Amino acid sequence: MKLTIVKEGLQIGIPLLILSGIIAVFSFKIGVIILVLSLGIMAFFRDPQREPKVQDNQFISPADGKVVDITEVYEDKYLKTKVQRIGIFLSVFDVHINYAPCDGTVEFFEYNKGQFKNAMLKAASEVNENNFIGIAGKKTKLAIKQIAGLIARRVVFYPSKDSPIEAGKKIGLIKFSSRVEIFLPLDTKIHVKIGDKVKGALTILGEI
Repeated sequence: MKLTIVKEGLQIGIPLLILSGIIAVFSFKIGVIILVLSLGIMAFFRDPQREPKVQDNQFISPADGKVVDITEVYEDKYLKTKVQRIGIFLSVFDVHINYAPCDGTVEFFEYNKGQFKNAMLKAASEVNENNFIGIAGKKTKLAIKQIAGLIARRVVFYPSKDSPIEAGKKIGLIKFSSRVEIFLPLDTKIHVKIGDKVKGALTILGEI
């Protein structure tokens, strides 16, 4: 599997690599510490190239992580109906790229300022800083929420409103530990349960 680093990681990691070399001239131990830090940061921003296999009636995971919440809720921003919400927690060891769950078009986008509570908590969904994205898929509409966490302080969404997206392709990034939620139609047959580990662009979360 081909593995690259997203530009956000290179922008932080490369300067640290250069700094580690300079400092090592004066203090080898400190230089090594900074070197390890820079390599760790670039590993965090790794971008594995994945080949999704998904049908038009299926939804793939928008993120790597652990399923921590499957709840029926009323979504009032875009879908304006009851839906099934699946919450995925990303630890600092997970890939933090976000992926499109299906083919479609970005119909709605809203950035919301907020707090930075532990992303494991359900309350984080309501109060933390986030991007909310509404997607018109081939079969149905759905939504995604990128949520900042206790450490994460920035959520990034690449496409613009009205842009087409392709299942399994990169659509964003959350820096450091965080949470991603997907809002699916109420009649979706869910294929995961709380506690499951999922892979972005690979794990089928459900189908209609």
